[in-house]
Amino acid sequence: MPHPSQPESVGAAAELAARVLRPAAAHVDRHGVPASHVDELARAGLLDLTVDTPAATVRAVQELLAAACPVTWFVHAQHQTVLDLLSGPGAQLPYRLRGADRTRLAGIASAQLARLPARPLAARAGATGWILDGTAPFYTGWGVTDVALLLAVDDRQQVVAAFVPARSLPGLRAGPPLRLAALEGTGTVSLTCTDLAVPHLDVAAVGTVGQWRDWSRARVLDTPPGVFGVASAALALLESAADRLDDAAELAERLRGRLDGVRGEAYALADANGDPARRLELRGQATALLQTAAGAAAVAAGSAGLHDAHEAARLTRAASFFLAQAQTAAVRGALLRAWSAGLPTAQVV
Repeated sequence: MPHPSQPESVGAAAELAARVLRPAAAHVDRHGVPASHVDELARAGLLDLTVDTPAATVRAVQELLAAACPVTWFVHAQHQTVLDLLSGPGAQLPYRLRGADRTRLAGIASAQLARLPARPLAARAGATGWILDGTAPFYTGWGVTDVALLLAVDDRQQVVAAFVPARSLPGLRAGPPLRLAALEGTGTVSLTCTDLAVPHLDVAAVGTVGQWRDWSRARVLDTPPGVFGVASAALALLESAADRLDDAAELAERLRGRLDGVRGEAYALADANGDPARRLELRGQATALLQTAAGAAAVAAGSAGLHDAHEAARLTRAASFFLAQAQTAAVRGALLRAWSAGLPTAQVV
């Protein structure tokens, strides 16, 4: 049962994590998220965390999912990104996500916008909507998501956010699953569109490139909750080695204290729309601390951690995911500065 002070969705996430996600995490890491996981997320009400859901609740849910199963967390986080995007000014709730369909799982393909002004995925106006042509290089959740939000750009540099069914269609083809260094079980593919018609009812928004950049830039300032979730799992694994390693418990306590401090400040600044430079700095610090926590858990596991399915190996891979995911030059700079600040000072003897 959740603590009386917890929102119902947080308690539901904790129960689902313990009962379903954590026991299956090793299998999901290599074989993908099963449809039954999505059904469980829907029954727990975790596919409907809208703009009306407090940010603290959304973060707590995502931390719990990431700690239990990073693969399921990321597929869910992509769905959450869709809901967040639909809460923006000028967006509408398309037909494919209305009413009872709010229990459906959505994914998003947006990485191609990093190549602007080039248009790897182009949109042009049609008689009854928009027509898409080109390729989106990354789409997560293929095979388990119900709908896909594709972000395409027209010749006036407008961003068209269009929903399509997440399955092979005339005009929509998925490439083979990408071989990823981490979180391979997320079912990440490229999507190619050829004269794919999307009716107006399935278009969530049409906005300027500037609006998209502002929204995207604001999102990458803050530390993803998954960083703290995976770090929490790594520290729990480190603590479990305390009976055979004298330093494990002390190191876990110190790292947890530092992570808690960064977490509290990062979330407070995000809620207050605080100093962007400091928010980036905290993201760098949190990510660097995660690498330390995962590395310490791997050390504590010893040679057993070399097995592909061992929790230490999975968490180390998951930690490495945050070295590349949702990054800009500014984010990479913040991480490198955090690492540089943590280097020991050379001593001359």
